[in-house]
Amino acid sequence: MNEKNQKVKNATERVYESFKKYAVPATSVEDFCARYHKSFADNQFGIEQREACLKSYTSDLEKLGFAMIPNSSTISGKYEVWYGNDNPINNIPIGAKIRMTGKNWTGKEFEILGRKHYEDENEWLYKIRVEFPKLDGTGMNSAYNFIPTDWFEVIEDAEFIGTKIKGEESSC
Repeated sequence: MNEKNQKVKNATERVYESFKKYAVPATSVEDFCARYHKSFADNQFGIEQREACLKSYTSDLEKLGFAMIPNSSTISGKYEVWYGNDNPINNIPIGAKIRMTGKNWTGKEFEILGRKHYEDENEWLYKIRVEFPKLDGTGMNSAYNFIPTDWFEVIEDAEFIGTKIKGEESSC
């Protein structure tokens, strides 16, 4: 590989990694565009424009390993990046039922309520609501916790229904 091609490859790998914090779930390129591209979602594109858009994002996914909608074209006003169906974010949708396998609450079942990207570790944390007895015994308290994927297993999938709120996805 010549020096120019190596520089392009290195730059592409840096972009691939740096955009992971903008990763979003989708089931296909068309689903990705329908969920996140404002002109696609609002049916502002004609048939030819839709086909060209799908072809472009499909090509990006094949060549680069991801498809990215720039912030000026997204519904959220933020970059939206899809890494294809092999991306782990696609495997744990909002609303999925999980069972804890390690750390706290082993064996307890919860529902995924949202997720956020933890940039220091470059991983996704998943939001659950935990209930526990009040110290005075008069009822229950609840709290929201963010947990890593190695603390649970998915026991029931759900269709993605989240919307983005300040970098976090939530079913609210």
